[in-house]
Amino acid sequence: MSELSPIFQTLEDRDNPDEVEQHGPYQSAKSHWLGRGYYFWYRNINRAHWWGRTWYNGNPYIICQAKAVFEKESFFDLYDNPEHCEFFEQYANKLKAYYHKKIIRASYVLYDMRKNGNFPFKIIRVETSNCGGDQRYYFNEHSFLNTNKAIQLCIYDKSLIHDYHIVYSTDYTIPIG
Repeated sequence: MSELSPIFQTLEDRDNPDEVEQHGPYQSAKSHWLGRGYYFWYRNINRAHWWGRTWYNGNPYIICQAKAVFEKESFFDLYDNPEHCEFFEQYANKLKAYYHKKIIRASYVLYDMRKNGNFPFKIIRVETSNCGGDQRYYFNEHSFLNTNKAIQLCIYDKSLIHDYHIVYSTDYTIPIG
């Protein structure tokens, strides 16, 4: 078994912490860019705070922490696995050629992979951009080092998520211990 920890999910604060901890995590309300699943920020609570401030427009939010436990074969890693990245890119290029498109959305590539039996995975990890908080150190005008990467997980199987609990709320104190 493999583990990814800590992972953080940002939710609207509806003043129901007991319900959140008993029934969470929560699946995305609609199909987002990696498909319908449970979205988490990997190892970076600051990204979860950015999401809360941005998505909830100054309204209260909570952050829950958990860990993902899974079989290595069920993990599609577009962050740190060159073979997975190459497979995704080749698949996307075939779709672009078939549909005569210059650009194709990641969500459609993943949807098509699932639809055609080419996606046996239960969890995906990706690096995203434009999520605020990048720490860029430029080598020149074209290249930079980002020391605060935005790494996101989409987990398609809730049973892989363990130890889900609230670690931050804008409206009430979370007991430690």
